[in-house]
Amino acid sequence: MEESAPTAGKLWKAWTLLRISVGCRGVGTDCVHNRVVSVVSALGISPQSDLQKGKVMNEKDCVIVYTTLPVEADSVGFGKKLVDERLAACVTSRSGVQSVYRWRNEIEHSEEQQIMIKTTRNRIDQLGKRIMAIHPYEVPEMLVVPVIYGDSTYIDWIREGTREGI
Repeated sequence: MEESAPTAGKLWKAWTLLRISVGCRGVGTDCVHNRVVSVVSALGISPQSDLQKGKVMNEKDCVIVYTTLPVEADSVGFGKKLVDERLAACVTSRSGVQSVYRWRNEIEHSEEQQIMIKTTRNRIDQLGKRIMAIHPYEVPEMLVVPVIYGDSTYIDWIREGTREGI
């Protein structure tokens, strides 16, 4: 009998549980992979599914990297640099996000642009170095989130767009 793909509802629950779970310190892929597997297992997704086999955690698989930019920054130029250098397949910006944070022991509030970068796991180190080089903030946000499911055609497009040596 052929396994059916995980439902969108189960994947959303898995993602929600993963986001609120604790215990993984740092961005070690083994820790993230184990957390994904345990959350997916708890939801009853088949052990034979691609998620259980760990296919989402090899060096070619997709991640989303989040950062923010000041409202006055050129987010299109920022995105073009990353795409041109094949560090990202796509960079999406959303203006008008509000951030509240502690900076130098003061509570700050600012309007920013949220930046969502679609890339592959093997590009994270180079992407991080590039973000640090071109980002206007002293301590830029860089959060890496694994993609646990996506349309295979889109995932392949991300892989192709970030392939080195082209």
